[in-house]
Amino acid sequence: MAAKIINKVEIIAEENCKNSAYGSYFLEDLNKMRVDQKVHKVALAIGSPYFARMLENDMEENRAGTVKLEAIDLRTVKALIEYVYTGIITLTEDNVEALLSASDRFQIE
Repeated sequence: MAAKIINKVEIIAEENCKNSAYGSYFLEDLNKMRVDQKVHKVALAIGSPYFARMLENDMEENRAGTVKLEAIDLRTVKALIEYVYTGIITLTEDNVEALLSASDRFQIE
């Protein structure tokens, strides 16, 4: 199943790249998706060893007070933040794969 999805994505990406205006549309869409989601550093550090290491060391994220997350859906981020604060997460058929991947990536148990 994953191979079929990857193949479809590759075909779509190839077709999109042939369109000379695609790059500017793509960047415009990315900028529209950029959203600030507020969360306390302490909450992130307690809920995730990944973020704890990032925020306790002299990394740009710690100095700037912001963490940029790439290749992750806003709904997934919000669900993980809710889980970090409450210990409760709602899994559905639509979000389970993204949440599993993100929780593995950010070491959230």
